[in-house]
Amino acid sequence: GITASYLDFIYEVDKGKVTKFVKNGDKLEDSLWAQSDDFNDVTGVTINVSLFVTKSDGSVLSYTRGVKDNFSVTGLDKPMWKITGIIAVINSDQLYIADAGNKRIVVTDNKGNLVKQILNVNQDVWDDIKSIGINNDATRLYILNGSKIYEVSLWYYVEMLLAKNDGSRTKVRNPVFLAREILARNKKAFFEYEIIDKY
Repeated sequence: GITASYLDFIYEVDKGKVTKFVKNGDKLEDSLWAQSDDFNDVTGVTINVSLFVTKSDGSVLSYTRGVKDNFSVTGLDKPMWKITGIIAVINSDQLYIADAGNKRIVVTDNKGNLVKQILNVNQDVWDDIKSIGINNDATRLYILNGSKIYEVSLWYYVEMLLAKNDGSRTKVRNPVFLAREILARNKKAFFEYEIIDKY
């Protein structure tokens, strides 16, 4: 089966069912979390509140508390096929999906809306995507293609206008992750910062 962890729990998808494991002392106790034909031919699983599974036919399904959600990926120029993995970014609503059939990584929000597609400039390079991974602070994506690992930076920059006390504005350029951190730490920043461009 395929396993994924979330908080203090481990979920295993195998033979048409999802089993949830909870640590009790030095043992793991298991319970049936969900059962459906949807959990056959699964190629990937990830969890961020909801459980997301990818299927060999290119579909992505979402379950919350064992109940199937009304979920579908929208906004793609062509449908996915031969999905080989999926990762949910913790503390974010984004999913990274390895669409090996189209030699790309599809990024969606947790509702299935397309955020972006990541492609190699040389489209013949990612011809055998086997798996993907993301580092802890979600700044780098790793793609296992054949026997090689490719690293993709997920940083991008935003240009912001900083409002000063005298009413003037100063243009600053910061990584978007730094910008988010500023906004999270300083409630006033929601009023002081305005994202005007990204590149």
